[in-house]
Amino acid sequence: MASAFSIQGKKLEAFNALQQSVKHNENSWRIWQNIMFVALECKKFKNFLEAIERLLKINRQECIDLQVLKKVNQVFLYHIDKAVLQDTVELNFFKKRITMIMKTMEDKLASQPYFWSEYQEFMDLHRFYNEKTVELEQELLKQPDMKPTYVEHMRKRLQDRVSEKEIDEKIADLCMKECTSIMIVGWEIDKRQCKLLEEAIVKLKEAFKKLNDEKRHKQLTIFLEANVPRIQKTLSG
Repeated sequence: MASAFSIQGKKLEAFNALQQSVKHNENSWRIWQNIMFVALECKKFKNFLEAIERLLKINRQECIDLQVLKKVNQVFLYHIDKAVLQDTVELNFFKKRITMIMKTMEDKLASQPYFWSEYQEFMDLHRFYNEKTVELEQELLKQPDMKPTYVEHMRKRLQDRVSEKEIDEKIADLCMKECTSIMIVGWEIDKRQCKLLEEAIVKLKEAFKKLNDEKRHKQLTIFLEANVPRIQKTLSG
């Protein structure tokens, strides 16, 4: 039924049919995968994220490819852009929900370089989130008719931010994990893998430049000295 609706371009009807189908087969990865795609087309973003969570729960993480992760980040950015003072709950919800999904995928998709790259993008989007919530907080303080207790409650929600220092440190860690995930067995003789690693190392060095941590910089130096010569040797061979 859902397929018939999709073919006819009736996306909402297809989504509703899938929602009914999954009630009778909660562990069907195909149904959850279809819900993931159709929910996104219908702008049912909470259902989109739920489908990702369910796919991870039943160990079908291979369904979460690069394009899906890009859409996850786009959903986050969409809610940052459209956030208004009267609906900060929604913005806070998506930040927390996507954060939990990313943490779950740290184990499930650890061997996939694209995951670490998109995770970096998600953390970088927190800078826009911070700017938006600061803007909303300033707007909140200008509201004359709100009760002080409500204003304080709203401020606490808006101040639930990741600091710039924490963002920089997390991105540096994720860049290192991206490099490590590329370094699979035989990478030293695979020009394609070496090229990917070379590109990832450019991001890694940029990320570490933002850290004021001597220990971390020594870690980077050791990593580069151990691997850059091997990359250059393979790419020049």
